[in-house]
Amino acid sequence: MEMPRVIFIEDEQCLRETYDITLKRAYGENRAFNFEFYSNPDEAVAEIRKFPFNVAIVFMDHHFRTDSDKLVLGSSYIKEIKKLNHHIEVIMISGDNSNESLQLWLKNGADKFIYKDSDSNLTKIQIFMNQALTTFNAKFGKILGNKRNATHAISESIRKLKIVSVAPQMETVAQLVLQSSKSNHSILLIGDTGTGKELIARAAHENSNRSKGVFKTIDCTQFKNSQIIQSELFGSEKGAFTGAEHKVGLLELASGGTLFIDEAHHLDSSAQAMFLRFLQERKVRRVGGSAETMVDVRLIFAAKPLLKEMVEKNEFLPDLYYRMNEIKIEIPSLKDREGDVEALCY
Repeated sequence: MEMPRVIFIEDEQCLRETYDITLKRAYGENRAFNFEFYSNPDEAVAEIRKFPFNVAIVFMDHHFRTDSDKLVLGSSYIKEIKKLNHHIEVIMISGDNSNESLQLWLKNGADKFIYKDSDSNLTKIQIFMNQALTTFNAKFGKILGNKRNATHAISESIRKLKIVSVAPQMETVAQLVLQSSKSNHSILLIGDTGTGKELIARAAHENSNRSKGVFKTIDCTQFKNSQIIQSELFGSEKGAFTGAEHKVGLLELASGGTLFIDEAHHLDSSAQAMFLRFLQERKVRRVGGSAETMVDVRLIFAAKPLLKEMVEKNEFLPDLYYRMNEIKIEIPSLKDREGDVEALCY
């Protein structure tokens, strides 16, 4: 198979040139993948259609102008690209951060998004690109080779996660976790109950530059009262609500380390709004308080696959979902992990 392809569809020539020069300099001429740059989506889709199975990731601009000056939305091409090969990841790149656009991207099948005006624009491009390439290589068997069915053949990457697995899918997860550990971006772990999300979150912390800091956890299903969840996360001032005492929240307590928010789809609307504000400003305001405190904490969220449906039904804030989803890692169920039942019983 030919080398995997990384495709940029961007109508601003200066941005195409910036991506081209910066990324080629970062990865060198001996990289094991190809960059391709297109000024309009029609041309790009035509090229993808010729051989779609070696396309790992597509970075898509939000707006395009046709020769007749008609406005075309890049997101309207996502479904067409996914029909050619549903494994292709599509990342929207835009300066538009409205909820309407986010919901449209999600509805059309976008995997993630990047704000054009963000200082970490190129950093995120590299992170998403590395993730997609790792997943692409794993899907085509370039990682495990003939170790696929050997119950004793637990790879070094998986050993670093401190889990037992010989499944090809978990090798992909391990590679993504170890790559993600090198950044401070939020991680979203998607998986059913019992798939090891907390173990993987702890591994991401222990393999990061925050490993000497604390690792705190909260299970959002343990607190049925939304005010108590907010108090646990953000802290509270005495009298803020019935029974409230002065309390330092987990976000502050985990400063310098990592906070793992399990079952994040159980966050109510007010807690979602507080989290969104925190991810935008990195400041904590305790429930019932007015003072704000800067907090340096890495967030790892875990949720069931139904989270995406909740966003589509307006039960979960789209902007929060995308900010949680800076790095998404899907963890397969045990029944889908080849050889793992035997390995766990070994």
